Amino acid sequence: MYQNKKLVFFVILAILGMIGAVQVKSILYANNKQKTESQESKTRLIKEILNEKQTSTKLSESIKKLETMKEKSIKETIDKTNSDVLISLKSQLDNVKKKAGLTDVRGEGVVIMLDDAQARIDVEIELLIIHDRDVVRVVNELKKAGAQAISVNNERIISLSEQVCAGPTILINKRRYTTPFEIKAIGDPDKLYDELNASKIVYYLMKDKIRVNIEKSNEVVIPKYNNPNMDSLFSGLEVIKNEAQ
Repeated sequence: MYQNKKLVFFVILAILGMIGAVQVKSILYANNKQKTESQESKTRLIKEILNEKQTSTKLSESIKKLETMKEKSIKETIDKTNSDVLISLKSQLDNVKKKAGLTDVRGEGVVIMLDDAQARIDVEIELLIIHDRDVVRVVNELKKAGAQAISVNNERIISLSEQVCAGPTILINKRRYTTPFEIKAIGDPDKLYDELNASKIVYYLMKDKIRVNIEKSNEVVIPKYNNPNMDSLFSGLEVIKNEAQ
């Protein structure tokens, strides 16, 4: 009788062990499947992002080519007609585009590099990193000092530009950038340099150990404003054609 009970108990334990093993295998299989699906999803998303980036690059190149063709067409139209009216309109258009930041410009000025402070355990992390407000304040100081054109990481700053803090990055003209931030300004290099060095914003940044480097430059190149979300701010060819009719 005792042997029978022992046998039954052994069989029950064996069955429970088999059930437990099956459950463990099922859980491991489900987890592995979930991890595989998650990895496949990540891979797919990364591939889609890269494809979108390539498409965006190709579209940007196409836009540049079309803009070159447009400028060439405008010049050819003016050369053919030799119209004083069209020449005057083109000159006015060029001036407006230059003031609006829609043309590349170059000249003397300053180049400022801003970078996060070195990591320290005795200071809050918020005080060691550059925020959008810091960039805005430096840009405003440059404007007050008479800067004629300004860019941040080669993004032209105009009235429509915005610097939005998004975690460890800053969004400028709808594009995301991380530190360091390179701010370029065209204007009187001595005045820009002196007034920026004497400004409170630079003083407080350096006080918080934010890395700030300001240099004068004989040739600063600032690209035109380029926002992919805007179709166009000006349509020079259409203006000239309409006036010519």
